[in-house]
Amino acid sequence: MRILFAPIYLSFISLLALAHPTTLAQTPRDEIPIGTEVIFKPEDTTGTGVTPDGKEIIVEFNDYDRWYLSKSSEEQMQWINLVQALYKNKKIPSYVSFVQFMNIVMDNELTLKDFNGPTKGAIAAYKKASKLKPQDADEYTERGTTRQDSGNYQGAIADFNKAIEIDPKHSSAYLHRAVIRLQLGDYQLALSDSNKAIQLDPQFAEAYFLIGTLKLKQKDYNGAVDAYTKAIKIYPQFALAYSLRGSAMQMSGDDKSACEDWKRAADLGNEDASKLMKNFCR
Repeated sequence: MRILFAPIYLSFISLLALAHPTTLAQTPRDEIPIGTEVIFKPEDTTGTGVTPDGKEIIVEFNDYDRWYLSKSSEEQMQWINLVQALYKNKKIPSYVSFVQFMNIVMDNELTLKDFNGPTKGAIAAYKKASKLKPQDADEYTERGTTRQDSGNYQGAIADFNKAIEIDPKHSSAYLHRAVIRLQLGDYQLALSDSNKAIQLDPQFAEAYFLIGTLKLKQKDYNGAVDAYTKAIKIYPQFALAYSLRGSAMQMSGDDKSACEDWKRAADLGNEDASKLMKNFCR
């Protein structure tokens, strides 16, 4: 089976959800760079992966990974839509991550049909989810991202603080906290957290991306271009980074380079860049 690692939700926040490996040893699934292609069989414990910059890595799979990734892309999307509906209808707490809930589904051998009603199994799954509490830095970060996506920023910051307290080298927790601080207008704290994430993981493209976005908001267009360029160097398929670098270039008066970046972003599937090309490029 061939899979391509990418964010589940194509939003700015979810784009920051994956960290990057610093070695070519066995790499946990949550540390795989966006865009990595992995070949594996459902019964395998590891798979061979190739990162966007051409490096080979060995990807470690646990029981949940093999169970979930063996499903068709159509069924995966059905599960994603179902869990989002459960959040919206308050069937499960917003702090319970998708992976945490799907582990309950796997352990209880539930299917999509169990939630059309729902059955006793689905109701039991809701109760188990409501009792979940984070146990380690990764789980606090997962709960923090769920709270972040639902707009509970203070709750999310508390979770990221706890993750960092448990694991001071948790680069993703720093970056997610930086995203919230940027959204709240705390630019200096956002920059500090982003720089800390890069210090911990120099290949963290999304951290450079966030710095670029911060600089863009502050109208430091040269600083934004520099940060987006570093993100693109790490992850050459980073469509949104090309698009926003193009916007920074346009605002600094470099229309030609802006159009080149928008074209590259459009070629990578960024619809906003396509619209910008139609409006500003000849």
